[in-house]
This record gives sequence, C-alpha cells and structure tokens, in this order.
Amino acid sequence: MRLYEVQATEYNGEQEYSQSKLLAAENIDRAWQIARDYFRQWYDDGDEPEEHNTDNPDEFEFLNGCIRLRINSITETTLERWKQQQVLLHSIGNCQ
Repeated sequence: MRLYEVQATEYNGEQEYSQSKLLAAENIDRAWQIARDYFRQWYDDGDEPEEHNTDNPDEFEFLNGCIRLRINSITETTLERWKQQQVLLHSIGNCQ
C-alpha cells in the first residue's frame, strides 16, 4: 500500500474551500477510484451518488448544481510529509 494526498476544491457560488485528504491505495489508478467514490458522496442530499456525476469524472455537483466539487490532484506522499503540510496549512504564524 502507498499513501496519496488528494487535493480537491469545493465551490458554492460565493466561496471556495480547499480539501486535503489522505488515502491508502495499491497504485495511483486505485487512488483516483477511491477519491472519486469518496467525493461523489460528499453531501448527503438525498440523491443517488451517480446523480452527482458531471461530464468530468473528477467533478461532482450537489443540491441541483449549487455546490460543485472538483478533484484537482492526487500525489503520492508520506505520512510525515502530509502531517507537516497540514500543520503549515492550518497554523497561524510560524509553527514549524
């Protein structure tokens, strides 16, 4: 198993929210499949997960298109590197 970081962006019409998720997969193709399955169910809006699909396999729509979520990238990482990035991303000031 390898570790992968998934970078995604949620768009709600007024703001954008970046998401970083860590997942384990056998290879990069399996990592993309896991990420797509996960984000396809990002909101429980009562629709079937397949109804969130768009023409882009890496983009999903929720609440009749009011919210979109796009997978931007998936990269192989280590647990230590991912934790360091999370601390930097969520810290105020210099917390290295």
